[in-house]
Order: sequence, then structure tokens, then C-alpha cells
Amino acid sequence: MSFFRFFVLVILVCLSTLVGFAQDKSESIYPPVAESILPTIIVQNDSPLKVESFGVEYGDYGEIQTYYSVRNVSDKPVAAYRVARWFSNNSGFVGPGTLPDKAKFLRPGEVAGRSRTEPTISSRQLQETSKKEIKFFVFILIVEVDFADGTRYTAEPLFHAMEKHLELFEWVYARPSRD
Repeated sequence: MSFFRFFVLVILVCLSTLVGFAQDKSESIYPPVAESILPTIIVQNDSPLKVESFGVEYGDYGEIQTYYSVRNVSDKPVAAYRVARWFSNNSGFVGPGTLPDKAKFLRPGEVAGRSRTEPTISSRQLQETSKKEIKFFVFILIVEVDFADGTRYTAEPLFHAMEKHLELFEWVYARPSRD
């Protein structure tokens, strides 16, 4: 059974990368400021939240920052959700998602997320000196959604399958630079 989940995850990652490139730019991935990092949306057809955009940029001190937007595609208000932003070196973070300002719920059809910040001078300098070769990937995945009625959607098994995939294929993602 775990091999099946792993196989499905590999297919989903491949499809999400292809779909991300094929979608309209306004609905897929912002142009990455950090050109050596490829933001990748994990497609979750059964999720009540759809990731509509996802991007990466460098912060003032060279740290990697992510931004995203999600749309509630369910017919129920969402009280809370958790988002994983995970790197191909099998590190990252899972944290609470943001709701619209001063709102208790994300209503059906509404959009929320972490806004993109404007690049600072140091971010632009990092962009100019960054290499064009992809060094690693960053994935976004909706891990859990709590609805206002008390029910819950979870994608923990998919998240753990992604972790296992990255562990098994570490040698692919961590290949040395071709410089």
C-alpha cells in the first residue's frame, strides 16, 4: 500500500510541474525571484482548498520566503488550514494558513494566502547574481483543513509519502552542480 502512495506522489509531482507550466501565468506560479529555486504545486484534486499561485523570493538577509494564494473550492466555510512548504532537501515547515483580514472563516469561493512582498535592493542583488540552473525545488501542499462545522480534511498520508519520496530520491535532488 505504501508503494502505491509513493507511486501516486511521484506521478502527482510530475503532473503538477507540467500543469504549472501549462496554466495561465495569472493562475499558476509567479515569476520566481529566486531563479535557482523551482516552486512546485502538489496537485490535490480532493482538497477543499486549491493552491492558485505559489512563488519564492529571497528576503533581506538571503533567506528564502514563500508566498501563495489558496481558494476555497468547497461548499463549506473553512475555519483553519495548515500548509506545508517543503524543500527537495527534505526540510521545510508546516504552519497555519492565513485567513482574509479580520475574517473568522474562509468562505466558499474566497481567496486567502501569504502575499508576495516587493523585492528589496538586496533581493535584486541576489537575483542578479543567482545562477539560472535549478538548485532545488520547493513544494506546497495543503496538509489539513478544519471546517466551521467541525469536520476535517487531512492529507497527512500524502505529506508523509512526499517526505519518503524525497528521502528515497535524495541522490537525484542533491546532484552536484555542472559548473
